[in-house]
Amino acid sequence: MAGEVVLNEAGALLRTRAATLIRETVAAIDALDEIEPEALRARVQVRLVADLEGRLREVRKLVDGQADVPLDRAWSDLSYHRVRLNDLFEETLALMEGAALRRSWQDGGCRLADRLADEISVLTPEKWNAFTVLDTEEFYAGSTRVIRVRFPGDGFWDLPIVAHEFGHFAGPKIIDIEDESVHPLAEKLKEVGEETPAHWPWLHESFADIFATYAVGPAYGLVCALDRFDPAAADQDNDTHPAPNTRLALILGTLAVCDDGQNYGRVMEKIRAVWAVQTGEAGSEGKIELREPFDQWLDFSLRLLRDRLPSAMYKGWVRTADLSRLLGGDARAEATDWSLRDIVNAAWRARIRENGDAPGWIAQRACALAESRLLEVRHVRAPR
Repeated sequence: MAGEVVLNEAGALLRTRAATLIRETVAAIDALDEIEPEALRARVQVRLVADLEGRLREVRKLVDGQADVPLDRAWSDLSYHRVRLNDLFEETLALMEGAALRRSWQDGGCRLADRLADEISVLTPEKWNAFTVLDTEEFYAGSTRVIRVRFPGDGFWDLPIVAHEFGHFAGPKIIDIEDESVHPLAEKLKEVGEETPAHWPWLHESFADIFATYAVGPAYGLVCALDRFDPAAADQDNDTHPAPNTRLALILGTLAVCDDGQNYGRVMEKIRAVWAVQTGEAGSEGKIELREPFDQWLDFSLRLLRDRLPSAMYKGWVRTADLSRLLGGDARAEATDWSLRDIVNAAWRARIRENGDAPGWIAQRACALAESRLLEVRHVRAPR
């Protein structure tokens, strides 16, 4: 019978499985055409289709007999392609679901989250080429490029967290200054994981905290201290994250190193002060200090970032003073050459003048300014 698998024919079952994988891959490529609106589809389609089609060509060689490898090697190759394609299928599905949810929930704040990730991305060697999706909490899935933002969230005030998740994406892709085949953070993660497996997630999270502070400035430390870190668990590590006290020490350590004329002293004291009030009221130990091996990780991470991503360091805090007064006052802020990082920091600067309260008008004005600015990535340029 035509098309029937002859079980005693060498490689017949392998070709059947490969054919199944081909059909699944074609279905995934077709599904990308259904992502709406077109602006979201354009952000991912070229990269994802290229990745899917590249794998598709390799799998087709196994079906057509073009691979010219021993049968055991062919099975190994098929297994390898299946694993890689499953990652791409996961990303495709997450993007399809995310696009649909964004449409049904009036974007859920994802548009500005996309813009912030874009703004940081053009200052790093590896372009992101994706979009954010809603979930119950922020996280970055390493097998995909999807950055998830929290639903329900606190809108504009949550934006600095996107930089933390972006750090999970960008960090392992940073290359060594002398040998482009070496990825220092990836090597460090491997070394730490082999020596003390429990430290592997802590290093990952520590680097992301350092990266977010480096790339976004004080706004990241402020959202962590005022809104996100739990003062009742200030000195408690868990399986995936170091204690909030330690994370704030990393953040403040990064601001101290990156001050470079930005006058971070006052905002650093504000972070310490609001954390002390909260931990005091919660009856917990709120002492912010570095401990081993986090002090070593801070030095390692900052050397890596300053050597390889010097243009990604945020240097706009001083110039946000005037904008923060506009956002917190009666005057209307005009859409000049502000980056989204500037607007986020200016809004947080205005908020801390309100003793940590989050008056709606500040966020509304900041959002309006960001939208009117359009914040196209073409406005962001890495220094030559």
